[in-house]
Amino acid sequence: MATKNGGAIYANNANIDVRNSIFSRNSSEYAGGAVSLVHTKAWLGNLSFFRNSAEYMGGAIQISGNVRVQINSSII
Repeated sequence: MATKNGGAIYANNANIDVRNSIFSRNSSEYAGGAVSLVHTKAWLGNLSFFRNSAEYMGGAIQISGNVRVQINSSII
């Protein structure tokens, strides 16, 4: 297990823009195997998620709190 939340990306109170990426075989101890967004504004585009896992919730993406997210052209 990589981290408690967000095996690849953990964003808290941030603005993020992630494009043209592959998230594969990431893991977390609690939530958001690949990506965890907390109180964050996010634009996610042209992403692929394969074999990501979390012990409790959000194998690929976990969202909590005041989050604004737009996901385009992605495989989850």
